[in-house]
Amino acid sequence: MLGLSNSIAGTTQAVTSAFASAVIKPAVNKTHKLLTAPPAIIQAKEAIKTLEPLPHWDMDHYTVQGIDVPRIISEAKDPVVEFHFCTGFNSTPLVYAPHFELMNKLGISVFASKLLQAEELGTDDPEELINFQLASTRDFFTSDRVREHNKDIPKVGGAHSAAGGYATHHTTEFNALVAMTHNFRGGMLYIAPFFDTANGSKRFYPKGHKIFTTVANWNKTSLTSDTIIGKGHSTFQRKIKKEPQVFSADKEPTYGEILALTNIGDITIDRLENSETQPLLRQRFALPTKDSASCSKTGGYVADLSGAEKTGYDAHHNPQLETQENADRVTARIAKMGHNASSASITEYTKPKPVESALKIG
Repeated sequence: MLGLSNSIAGTTQAVTSAFASAVIKPAVNKTHKLLTAPPAIIQAKEAIKTLEPLPHWDMDHYTVQGIDVPRIISEAKDPVVEFHFCTGFNSTPLVYAPHFELMNKLGISVFASKLLQAEELGTDDPEELINFQLASTRDFFTSDRVREHNKDIPKVGGAHSAAGGYATHHTTEFNALVAMTHNFRGGMLYIAPFFDTANGSKRFYPKGHKIFTTVANWNKTSLTSDTIIGKGHSTFQRKIKKEPQVFSADKEPTYGEILALTNIGDITIDRLENSETQPLLRQRFALPTKDSASCSKTGGYVADLSGAEKTGYDAHHNPQLETQENADRVTARIAKMGHNASSASITEYTKPKPVESALKIG
């Protein structure tokens, strides 16, 4: 009987091994292939690292905590508006070269900066990184060098993604708000501002938020593209949602960095919810309805809390890079904001929050 048992066990093991080789392994390989980013995407992100400034751009910098932060200056020949723009997380202004060229042709000078990456700061601490980025964006948007240059030219501030969240955060600090109001008489334009994750907002998608937060806390040091759930999300957006594969960043943030970013979003929202006033600074939120990174519903909620205008875009996270039509819309909006800039003396910076704006989520 023992020999028969060994024979059966041997046969079972052989069948199991054969099944694994014939079915499970190919299935795993197929899944791996499906979730792996196509070479074109990998190449596109790598190409971002090799981009060079256009020959006629001036390269400048400003210093924050002893660290130089780059600034690109692309001035129009006969400027009618200045656009001071900060790109998002792990992004570079260099990818916006065609858009900057378009703006220059229409008389819009561009002053563009970026958020330094963890490697550039030599830190692996998300909190330290985010605190530096807060300091650098505060300097970029509040420095008096903005209004001292071309004093007669109206100026518009702009920010994408994480930088948009930071800029909004600065409006909740009175001294920063005063400086931004003086610097940007044409107002501030936030494009796909980040306050919480798309489909993972705790205010609009509590179940998704719980899942995302759990995964993020397990994988704080991992890039989102390094985990199965991250790869699955990317594949779903690419294959099912048909999201255009355009990028302003050469890599994704880590889960720890996203948690730190959402914490700043929570602080900003908490301040706005508990404030009895709203900024007089003109603000407009450009909210892509198909955004797979920033929660557009949360962005709309923050806009309402701020008393800001909202514009919906039938677009994903990078509207200007997605289509020429979106680039034209953004450019036209900047021009209009500059044209409508106030020339009156500024003495007030906030206004009472309307009683009827007791906002409801959902």
